[in-house]
Amino acid sequence: MSYLGTQAQSGNQTIVNINTGTGGSPTWTPVGEIGNFTQSGTQNKSEDATNLQSQAEEFIPTILTPGKCAGVMNRVSGDAGQQAIRASFDAVPPTLVQYQVQLPKTKTQTTKGDSYTFLAMVEEFNDIGDINPTKIIKTQFSLKISGPITFTQGS
Repeated sequence: MSYLGTQAQSGNQTIVNINTGTGGSPTWTPVGEIGNFTQSGTQNKSEDATNLQSQAEEFIPTILTPGKCAGVMNRVSGDAGQQAIRASFDAVPPTLVQYQVQLPKTKTQTTKGDSYTFLAMVEEFNDIGDINPTKIIKTQFSLKISGPITFTQGS
């Protein structure tokens, strides 16, 4: 097969949604104007099982740590998605809310792109950040993921 060019994908047109519904099916509300969204800290944990009969270090796999996501967005006071993240952060006690990251379609997908769904708590929410007369106001937030991240391949 001959090379037909890169199949790499841009993050442009990715949508981060928050579930604002209260029933069984999610009500996805887009979070507006996110400029940067990153995932970190996802890893498979292990436990040392080395013993006196071991010929080298041994370990056993234990559990997946799903990690965190962090975002930076242009602060938009009336944006429903941004307000929902703020409400989740302010909730007492803190709550787990469902999130979805919907990637854009690839060259081979016709209906929708791949998506990732997970439960998370808003761990940090810095609403006014750095206020400067020559810059726009940015809001920073971080989500601590609880449980597995579900991947759904686009079509």
